[in-house]
Amino acid sequence: MRAVLEARTQHTRPLDWVQVGGMGGDSITLSGHALRSNAFRILGSGFGQVDMQVIQRELTELAAAVAAGGMAVRPHPFPLDQVEAAWAHKDAPGERTVILL
Repeated sequence: MRAVLEARTQHTRPLDWVQVGGMGGDSITLSGHALRSNAFRILGSGFGQVDMQVIQRELTELAAAVAAGGMAVRPHPFPLDQVEAAWAHKDAPGERTVILL
């Protein structure tokens, strides 16, 4: 996480870090400077607290809404080896930069 934050060239551009799972450990160490010098948000995601049947039903409904044109989804994908270009990219209204691993 520190390496990503330090390598950024646009520190005011929002960055969401989504933590999924616990294989890397239960805790992190991150300096206050890293948080103060970046537009940075840490989020968590874990399915363990939610009924998987509910998730499956909601994801199915979401996919159907997207397929029917009920939601505009315009990802702008970048492969991981173009991460610098992804950071420099300015999203158009309704667009979302996505880095592919």
